[in-house]
Order: sequence, then structure tokens, then C-alpha cells
Amino acid sequence: MVLSQLSRALTDESPRPQRRTIALAGGVLSGFGATLVLTGMLVERSPKTQFGLALSAIGVAYAVTLLLLAMPDALPVSVFPYVTAMGTLLVTVIAYADGSARNAYVLLYVWAAFYAFYFFRPRVALLEILWISVAVAVELVLRGWPSSSFSVWLMITGTCLIGGLVIRELVTEMRRLAHRDALTGLYNRGRLEEHIEREQRRAARTGEPLSLAMLDLDGFKQLNDARGHQEGDRYLAAVARAWEAELRRSDIIVRFGGDEFVVVMPSCSLERARVVADRLRALTPDGLTASAGVTEWESTQDVQALIACVDAALYGAKGAGRDRTVVVPSEFDRLQQSPVAQSPPLRSRHLDSSSGSMPTSVLP
Repeated sequence: MVLSQLSRALTDESPRPQRRTIALAGGVLSGFGATLVLTGMLVERSPKTQFGLALSAIGVAYAVTLLLLAMPDALPVSVFPYVTAMGTLLVTVIAYADGSARNAYVLLYVWAAFYAFYFFRPRVALLEILWISVAVAVELVLRGWPSSSFSVWLMITGTCLIGGLVIRELVTEMRRLAHRDALTGLYNRGRLEEHIEREQRRAARTGEPLSLAMLDLDGFKQLNDARGHQEGDRYLAAVARAWEAELRRSDIIVRFGGDEFVVVMPSCSLERARVVADRLRALTPDGLTASAGVTEWESTQDVQALIACVDAALYGAKGAGRDRTVVVPSEFDRLQQSPVAQSPPLRSRHLDSSSGSMPTSVLP
């Protein structure tokens, strides 16, 4: 069970929370942790406590709290694992300064572990667990390795690891449900924008093309009215399965809303994307047809402009008589002045005998 969770955690690539959320959560944990430690040391004063050392660590924790809460957008995401590791070090200093056998402050290690498994990539979270394990061992050695030290080290490390894996599993499931369409099992519109942003960054970095297709089922409303909504739902699920199975692993298909779907195709040229769209339309079951719009991302476009462009292409396909694929230039501001390539209906499609290519026409 644990090994299965660990394997899923290591391969999990679900989207991460935003930097602001990570910073604010870290600030709250740091501030509350420092306040709890300070309160505990003042209420239960112990002659063994090294107050100067403990207050120094508490002061650093409050400084980190102020930084994260006052300027949550100041630090890049890559810095937060190091901030968490510093928090673990502060917990170690406080636990050592406390000097008592009970040492309840070691529970703060669990905070760091859960925070890491919630916000960071699994491998980074596992590195935090390793750091916690080392920090606990060092603190126990500095205190002379008192009795039951191995049990203390084992319980703290084990609790952080197992508890973190449980958190990871719950978070993964929560994100899966939040980003999946309940009817078709495809990604939903919320995940679409996140995915496009990530692929835009990748395309900008590698110079490879990024294409989008938007498909709409022709006559789906009539099918729904004639056969009922339950049959319509089954039809949508069947279409989703058929189309998803036809795509590459690097592509994703999203239910955009109703009977509209969007396909994101990284490393795919505009012409290749039109071929894919036509292939998907040909798989539409039960005699229905589908219309499609295709476009390619330009570096000047943000997510909304790219979606608006492919939506305009689909609108052109519907307006030209349905059952066809329309390709538009990818710059949205050229949409009204540039010719639009169109793949003819599937039932009438043929290859040009002289060139071996699909015939292309221009919309009026």
C-alpha cells in the first residue's frame, strides 16, 4: 500500500498551487509555530531551556512570517523548498534549546512535512523528509542520544513520511476531481487554461509549434431531444472515449462545455492539427457529424486570445455549413482580413488528383 502510494506520488505531475498561496500558507504556519513555541516556553519555564538560542530561532521565524505575508509574490516558487528546509532547521534549534525529554516542539516537523507534500513536487517533498530525518538525528546526538532516541527518530521520520504520503494521495484525488468532467472523464475547462499556459511556456522555450482544435457535434441538440438526455449523455461519453483514444499521449482533449471539445496538441503544426481534427470528426458515431476549428499559437497571444481564435475558426465551420474543418491564421487580429482554409465535408472529401492534397477553399 505504502509502496503503491509512493510510486504514484513520484510520477504525479498534477498542477501546482500558485506562488501566492504557497507563500501565504508558509507565512501562517511559520507565524503560528513561532507563537506556539514562545507561549509554551514562557508558560512552562525550564532551567534546562537555552532561552537566548530559542528566542533567536523564534525571531528568525517571525521575520520569515513577515516576509511571506507582506510580500507573497516576492519570492520565486523554486525558493520555497529552501524556505521550508530552513524552517526545519529552526525547529531543530528550538528542540535542542528546549533541552527537555518531552520536547513537544518536534511535532512541528510534521507541519513541514505536510506542507512539503501538499505544495511541492513529490521528489522535493521526499528530500524534505530526508532532511527532517537528518535534522532529528543530529538534534538527538547533540543531546547525548538519550534513552529511546532511536524510537523517537523512527516515529518522527515515519509519521512525516506516511502522513505526507496520505496527504499527497488526498490532494491528488482532490485535484483530479476538480479538473475532470464528471460525465466524460475528460479534463474540464478549468484545467484547459492551466495546461495551455504550461504548453505556451514550453513552446516558447523550445521553439516547437502548439496547435489547438475545437470540435462541436452537429445536430446534437436534435439527438438529445429525440432520444432523451440520458442517451445524449451516453453519446457524449462515447464520443469522448473514441476521440481520446485517437490522440497522442502528449495531447489532451477537454470538454469545453455542452457538446464542444478542445484538443491541445503540443509539437504539432497547423497542417498536422487539421489532419488530426479531420480524423476525429471521422470517428463521430451513429451517423452524426462534427465541425472543427483549428489554429496555431503565436507568441504574442495569451490564453484567452488563443481560445478566442480557435472558437472563431469553429464558428466559421458552423457558418459554412457544418461537417467540416476550418483553419484560421493564428493571430486573432488578422482573422477578419486573412483567408480561411477549409476542409470540405467528410462525405464529399476527395484528394486533388494532381497534387495528392486536400482541396482548400476560401469562406465567403
